[in-house]
Parts: sequence; C-alpha cells; structure tokens
Amino acid sequence: MSTAIEEAIQNRYAKYAVKFANDAPGMMPTDARLAEVLAGCARPPKPEELPAIRQLLNTYLDGRESKGRDTRAALLERAEFYATKAQQFAGPEHAGEAQRWYIAYNRDMARELRQVAASL
Repeated sequence: MSTAIEEAIQNRYAKYAVKFANDAPGMMPTDARLAEVLAGCARPPKPEELPAIRQLLNTYLDGRESKGRDTRAALLERAEFYATKAQQFAGPEHAGEAQRWYIAYNRDMARELRQVAASL
C-alpha cells in the first residue's frame, strides 16, 4: 500500500477514536461499544478495523490524560509560588497599604490557580 493511502486510513481511524472519546466519555472501548457509537458515521468501521481504532483511542486518551496532569501540576506549582510570596510579606514589618495589596493579590492568585487546577 502506498504511504498516502496508509496515512488516509490512519487519519480515518484517528477520527473514529476522537469521535468515540467525545461521544462516549468514560466508556470502555470494547468492539461492541465501538461499533455501537460509530454506527452513525457516514462510513461505519468494519469489524476488522476495530482493534486499530481501539489502539489509537488508547493512545489519544493517554495523551489527553497526561496533558491534564502536566497542566494541573504546572498550575499547582505556580499557585505555591504565589502562596509563598504572600507568606513572605505577611509579617508585621510589611504593614503598609502597598504591602497589604501585594499580599492579597498573591493569595487571590494562588486561590484562583488552585481552583483552575481542581477543575481539570
């Protein structure tokens, strides 16, 4: 088979995988479920195509999960940075208006970043 045909087939399988992930979140991709969810496609997959689609689906889901973890970890790391800054300026020696604003700003940023991370 030519490379262009192989790429077109892989592209079609990838689209099936994304459709299944979006239309049936959390469902295990068994042959029956894949066939059921993808039955409404203009060209439903053939039974012999399901293992290749399932492999691409697992790869897609693993990538999506790892992205969420990386983003969540980065947000939590940044939240800790802001929380640390707020704690550094929380002592009585930093009692001016500008310092109180700076402390409040850093606490708010840490709180908001934690909320975003929790929503992922």
